[in-house]
Amino acid sequence: NKIVFAEEKEYYRDIHKPLIGVERKYYKKEIYIWEVDLNQNYRRIAKVYDGEYDNAPWVVNLSSALDWIAIGYDEEIWLIKRDGTNLHKLTNGKYPDFSPDANKVVFVRSDGLYVINRDGSGLRRILEAQNLKYSVWSKDGLKIAYEKDISWNDRDVYILDTLNLIEKKILDTQFEYSFGPFAWSPPDTNALIIYHTIYYLDSLNNIVFTYTLPSGIYWGWSPSGNLFIKNLSIIKRDGSKLFTIKP
Repeated sequence: NKIVFAEEKEYYRDIHKPLIGVERKYYKKEIYIWEVDLNQNYRRIAKVYDGEYDNAPWVVNLSSALDWIAIGYDEEIWLIKRDGTNLHKLTNGKYPDFSPDANKVVFVRSDGLYVINRDGSGLRRILEAQNLKYSVWSKDGLKIAYEKDISWNDRDVYILDTLNLIEKKILDTQFEYSFGPFAWSPPDTNALIIYHTIYYLDSLNNIVFTYTLPSGIYWGWSPSGNLFIKNLSIIKRDGSKLFTIKP
C-alpha cells in the first residue's frame, strides 16, 4: 500500500548577454526518493544525488520489493533501503526490476538480459540479445517480460521463462514508439499491461483476451489488483481517481 517515486529538482541562472539576450544556464540538480501511502502520507526517503547539472544522472525507472528500492539511471543501477540507508551502486545496466522476494535484480545491458543477486554476487547473462528495454519480473517470479527493438518501427514484446530460460514472443507489431514500461498483474491473474492495454495470457503465455485502458502510458498495477497508477494518478478499478501524487 505504498508507492515509491523520484523527484528531480533542477536549478538554473539567467545570464544576460549583450546582443544575444537572456540565456538560461542549468548548474545544479538534486534527486530525491519518496514514498506515499494510500492515505496520502508522504515520506522523503533520501536525497540520492546533489551535484552539478552537466554530469547528473537521470532516473529512468524505480523498482521496490520488501525493504529495498532499485534506482535505474542512464547506465547505472543503485540500491537503497526503504529507511534511507545503505545507498550504493549495484552494477552497470538499465531498467532494473526486483524479483518478488527482493533477492535478485533483472536488468539489461547492450548485449542481453542479466540477473544479479542483491548483494552484488552471482552476476550472469540469461539471454544474449541487443536493444532490450523495460525488463520486469512477474509477481510470481516465474517470468520476465521485456521489449526488443528490431528497427525504428518494429518493436516486439517477449516473455522469458525464468526456470527453463525459454523465450517467447507475445506481441509483434509495427510501432514507432516504445511500449514500456510494462506492469504485471497480481499473481492470481496472468496478465501484462503493455502501453495502455491489458493482455490476458493462458498458461502457455498465449494472448487470450485484451482490454483497453483509458489512453495514457506508464500504467502500473497494485499488488492487490484493486488500484492502478497512471503517470502520477492513482485510479480505482471503476476508473475514478483516488488522488494524484504531489510531493
